[in-house]
Amino acid sequence: MNISPRPDQELTIQQALKAGLISNEVEILDIGLESLRHKLALCENEVLPCTLREAVEHIRRLRKGNTLPNGVTIRDLIDEGRA
Repeated sequence: MNISPRPDQELTIQQALKAGLISNEVEILDIGLESLRHKLALCENEVLPCTLREAVEHIRRLRKGNTLPNGVTIRDLIDEGRA
C-alpha cells in the first residue's frame, strides 16, 4: 500500500520530525493506527458511544434523576471545586 499525505499533513509530519516528536515518517502511521485500535476497543466494549446520537442518549441517561439540592446552584459547585 502506498500512502501519499496531503500537503497539510506533510507539513505536520515535518514539524513533528523537527520537534523530535517522532523519529521517522512511519511512526505517524503507527500512532494513527494505535489511536484507531483504541477507539475500536472502546466501541466494542461499549465504554465510548460510537455515534453522536449514541453519545447524546448516553448523556441523557446519565443525567436522568440527577438534580441539585434546593438552594444549590451550578456556581456553588464550581466554587466548591476550586476550593
